[in-house]
Amino acid sequence: MTGQGPDLESRPSTPPGYSGGPAAPALETPMGLGLKEMLLIGIALLIFFGPSKLPELGTAFGKSIREFKKASKELTDAVAEDPAAEKK
Repeated sequence: MTGQGPDLESRPSTPPGYSGGPAAPALETPMGLGLKEMLLIGIALLIFFGPSKLPELGTAFGKSIREFKKASKELTDAVAEDPAAEKK
């Protein structure tokens, strides 16, 4: 292909010194689940429990998480206050 312009196959695809820039930040979701997984779980919950039960399930789940965090904090505080536990 001589005589028809520059050979495009031999040119670099990116300018020299260009590393591609910063990568797009990943979407952070609870428990490391992606958007597709969260949507699939949501659709499955909607099918199994129906739209009328979902608010009740969300409330119960939220209360359970709060109780778990409260018990976890109480346990870590009790261990931090107990000097005998540090010696072992």
